Amino acid sequence: MKKGFTLLELMIVVVIIGILASVAIPSYSSLVERGRGAEARQVLSYLRARAIEFYNENPAGGGTAISNADLRLDQNGAIAEGEVPGASCQTSHYFRYTINSSDANSIVLRAIRCTADGKFPDTTGNKFIQININLVSGGAGWTTSAPY
Repeated sequence: MKKGFTLLELMIVVVIIGILASVAIPSYSSLVERGRGAEARQVLSYLRARAIEFYNENPAGGGTAISNADLRLDQNGAIAEGEVPGASCQTSHYFRYTINSSDANSIVLRAIRCTADGKFPDTTGNKFIQININLVSGGAGWTTSAPY
């Protein structure tokens, strides 16, 4: 009597492993992307606190809207060295940050997902995390795209 596996048994094992991999890999990718979104939430929360602090120190009362320079961001949305983990697509991190302030009492902070190689923002705008802040009350509302 010979000991070992038949070709049919080995093929069944390969098929089962393939089925498990086809289910696990997309789930893993989504989980990794949500984890990367945690970086953006942390940085946006930090920028929110900085914006409220800036607003309280510089009463708006008809003043100008908050800008990148006020939050120590450069024109590319990069946070000053040592402030928080890298925040530009020019670094090894995953998001670029933008500020949109239509008036002196509100601000919109947005984290835009960089492309896979991490060098350029996703131009489709489909992957983002955004926080809308009322600087007077300090209230905020989060808006996200899938999978964040």
